[in-house]
Formats: sequence, C-alpha cells, structure tokens
Amino acid sequence: MSYANEAAAVSGQAPGHNPRLCCVRGCMLPGSIADSTTGSCDWFCHLHHGVPYAEQAGITTRMHNRRNLFILAGRLKNAYPGQPVPQDVLAWLRRHDRNDFADAYVNSKRKTAQSLGDAMLRTLVAECATPQNRLTDPDQKSKAARESWHKAVDLVGDLA
Repeated sequence: MSYANEAAAVSGQAPGHNPRLCCVRGCMLPGSIADSTTGSCDWFCHLHHGVPYAEQAGITTRMHNRRNLFILAGRLKNAYPGQPVPQDVLAWLRRHDRNDFADAYVNSKRKTAQSLGDAMLRTLVAECATPQNRLTDPDQKSKAARESWHKAVDLVGDLA
C-alpha cells in the first residue's frame, strides 16, 4: 500500500483530492464553507452547501455542462476595472446560444467586463442550483436554458 492510500485511510479523503476544492465529487469550485466548529476536512462550495446528498450530483452535472461559461465569467469578473468586453467574446456567447448574456451587456448602463462577469456568474449559479426542467415542459420557452449544454462539435471547433 502506498503512502497516499495510507494517508487517505486516516484522513477520510481520497488520494489526490485537492483540499482547496469543494468536497463533492467532481465539483470545480473552491470549498469555502464548513459546518464543523472543531475542524473539518469537508469544505463545500456555495452551491453544494446545505444541499441534500441526492441533489449534489445534479448540481455538479449542470456546472460541468456550463464549465466554459463559468471560466469565461470568472475571467471577465477579474478583468481590469473599466475594461470593455471584446467583440469576439460577445460573438462567442451568441455562437453558443447565450444571447441572454450578450444582450444584457449591450443593454446595460455599465459596459464593463466585470459587470458582465458578475451578471453571468449570478445567472449560472441560479441555473445550476435549480433542477433543470424537462425538455418536454411547455413552460420552458427559453432557448438558452434549453440548449445550455455544449455540443462536442462546437467545443472542438473552438480549438481549431
């Protein structure tokens, strides 16, 4: 048995687990919330904290379906103050059927990368925190919400 496996058996963490990430399997967000007051190795992100175990996988799946959007929103949020959003970013959003983000930027009074990143993060967190509607539901009219999953062909096309 390796040292990593021995350490994992003592700590309760899987070998290779990054202690700075959320403890929910597959989550890509930092773990920043714990319920224990005596020390804890289970740190949750703001999306998984307090959520029943049965719903955690659904949240993680919705996050991974929007992974590129989360990365883009984080980069925009960390841009220099007052920096505008490049037109190729707006074109990328429109190409991936997220006209709601592009239109929100065009129609906003504060046209900065930080304001768009903030709006994107708020929307993405709300989308991931609530269960996704079935595609057959008549109430679901938003194409962006219905087609928020990235197609592999689109992602490969961006790499070329």
